[in-house]
Amino acid sequence: AWALVTLCGVGDSYTFGNDHNLMMYCRPGDGRFVPFPVDMDFSFVRGATSGLVGDRNLSRVINLPANLRVFYAHVLDVIGRGFNAAYMTPWIGHYNRFVPEQNYASIADYIRRRANHAADTIAAAGGNAAFALAGTNRIVTARNQVTLSGTAPVALRTLLVNGVAWPVTWGTLTQWTVNVPVTGATNLLELTGLGLDGMALPGAAATVTVICTGPDI
Repeated sequence: AWALVTLCGVGDSYTFGNDHNLMMYCRPGDGRFVPFPVDMDFSFVRGATSGLVGDRNLSRVINLPANLRVFYAHVLDVIGRGFNAAYMTPWIGHYNRFVPEQNYASIADYIRRRANHAADTIAAAGGNAAFALAGTNRIVTARNQVTLSGTAPVALRTLLVNGVAWPVTWGTLTQWTVNVPVTGATNLLELTGLGLDGMALPGAAATVTVICTGPDI
């Protein structure tokens, strides 16, 4: 929701200048809060190069590394799917025909500049970092758990270890750490990164061989 609000430059919404026009729904199934921004008719009014996150308390939550990654990933996804001048220009002309007394001519340029600024901001923060494994891909340990770390772009939503989604700790926007148990003398760990759509990200893969000299668990 916030990815769309920020890209559209909504100027009358919580986190962007005003403390209203937001409803939060606590989903009973998992206890997660889902935001519902409302009254978004003041769109395309904030500067095309204004900040992406906002200036209210909720921004402190968004700015946590794990959350900021997801936010940036959705921003890039929305840009790729529709918030770009090439896709929107025909639609802007189409809807302008219903209200010819209004002038929508500036919207396509706003979308172009806003999308470029968002992509540049994310890139400058390191959001396009390549997927990489820190250290060697062969580890010898006496412990029955190994810690793997590395970097990943914000487009990576899920990290699989041997086909299983694994809990990831994000120390920064791009630096990840996982703790994986090893159960035998020789363990082959295959890492695969998935995007928002659940598909494997190109280049987001690595294989680690762990030699465990300690007791089995």
